[in-house]
Amino acid sequence: MAGEQKPQGIEEFRKAVLKAVDNGLLVIGESARDALFYHIERSFGTRRPEIPEKLEGFHEALEGLLGAGARVVETLIARNLYDRLGLSFERHENWIIVDYINYAANAKGGR
Repeated sequence: MAGEQKPQGIEEFRKAVLKAVDNGLLVIGESARDALFYHIERSFGTRRPEIPEKLEGFHEALEGLLGAGARVVETLIARNLYDRLGLSFERHENWIIVDYINYAANAKGGR
């Protein structure tokens, strides 16, 4: 993002992940995004602030709630995160959100 400072450190990386999740989920609309967060917390025990630490659970929740659409949403989240971090995004057929975020964390030293 133009003019946006590149995140450095663990806390900044976490914030970048949460912003990317928020923006990526906007594809379904703001009300639906809020409902999705509610259901993820109630049904899967993962609150929004915990997503960076509970990526597997977040992925499982998205798959459970969105089915095959979860991959599309995860790709949007990853693209948004990579833009925020100044990384070049490359789609990988078998990667899930966990893989994309772990790669970004390793590339930026965010974990």
